Amino acid sequence: RAAEQKDLSGYTAQSADAFRAALSAAQRLLEDNGASPAAIEAALSALAGAQAGLKPVPAPALPDGGTKEPAKTVPAKGTSFETGGFRFLVTKSDAKKGTVSLVKATGRKKAKLTVPATVRTDGFQFAVTKIAQNAFRKNTKLTGITIGKNVAAIGANAFQGCKKLKNITFQGKKAPSVGSKAFKGISAKSKITVPKKMSSTQLRKLKKRMESADIGRKAVYRAK
Repeated sequence: RAAEQKDLSGYTAQSADAFRAALSAAQRLLEDNGASPAAIEAALSALAGAQAGLKPVPAPALPDGGTKEPAKTVPAKGTSFETGGFRFLVTKSDAKKGTVSLVKATGRKKAKLTVPATVRTDGFQFAVTKIAQNAFRKNTKLTGITIGKNVAAIGANAFQGCKKLKNITFQGKKAPSVGSKAFKGISAKSKITVPKKMSSTQLRKLKKRMESADIGRKAVYRAK
């Protein structure tokens, strides 16, 4: 009975026809009261063989004649790409642990921006570990910046001359290195927000590095 109910739609026509013929022969013998046990046994054996010989329909070939998608290539070190309103540069080419540097903002200037923790391109994910030098230099519209948790370095002059920049939020628990004059010329009364989980040691490092980057002595730090 299980053989009678078998779905043959996924098998080749030739193997399906052979199975149907073996099934029909076995059914005739089973319904024949005069059939010998040996004949029935032979028919059932032939049916089992036909079932084992069922061949699945091959997957359709791709347009290029292949049978599987070609493996994607990880973007090489030095590759640049744009996504989410920023231009990035690959600094480490790796399928699982790749990194990029944010080179600059693209398109229309915005007052508030967020540097993401990760970005994707060509199907691969990269950690954003650096804000390059001069990345936002003289962006006079920028008032607030949120710096993703994976950023470990901020390049020289990165925010120099962003005179309206007042609110800076760090999402990482470790203080990034900060290049020369990275924050020179921003709002004198800037407010810097850090995660509550940032240790006092890391906060002291951040303050020292920001001061070295000309943040200004009136900057206020708070944990949130």
